[in-house]
Amino acid sequence: MWKVSGDEVSMSTPTGESWQAKFGGEEQPVKGTYANETVSVKKLGPHEMEVTYKRDGKLYVVDKLTVSADDKKITEISDNKWLGRVSTYIDEKQ
Repeated sequence: MWKVSGDEVSMSTPTGESWQAKFGGEEQPVKGTYANETVSVKKLGPHEMEVTYKRDGKLYVVDKLTVSADDKKITEISDNKWLGRVSTYIDEKQ
């Protein structure tokens, strides 16, 4: 689940992975993973942000998230730098 409140972004999953970070702020630890992972977020526009994950200090994944104007859909383009794979996910509010 994604949540934005002011300049802070938080993310959590049903499997226990979670983090909180501020737009343009320092890297923050990702909780609930087996890896030494950090995250940072950058605001790209009123409905867009970029989320950068690192493992052991090395760039791992860059996600670009776009929220629809009606706030009912998030499109995530995930660029996994380690695997060389780009995936697109669409989350819709139920």
